[in-house]
Amino acid sequence: MDSKHFLKILNCHFTSILWTVDAEQDRERIYDYLDERNPIAAIELDDLIREKVSLLAHNNLMGRTGQKKGTRELVVHPHYVVVYDITENVRISRKISHWI
Repeated sequence: MDSKHFLKILNCHFTSILWTVDAEQDRERIYDYLDERNPIAAIELDDLIREKVSLLAHNNLMGRTGQKKGTRELVVHPHYVVVYDITENVRISRKISHWI
């Protein structure tokens, strides 16, 4: 996969989570979709996504084994899953999948 399709969590003393442009756009699309229907739910889900992803900086194995080989999946909400892989760094895919 092209690295532009990933968020990166840098493994260093002070771990940082860097959202790629594509990942940020995915979050914005989800937010905009919900905001049209329920602005409070949009804010709450966006906060939840950021909170759950930030936990990976401290425990990158907290997600389940992913459907695609070499990936892991972090359920951030019953309908939303973040897919990521672990190499030298933890890379979070840009896709935040919506399950209906």
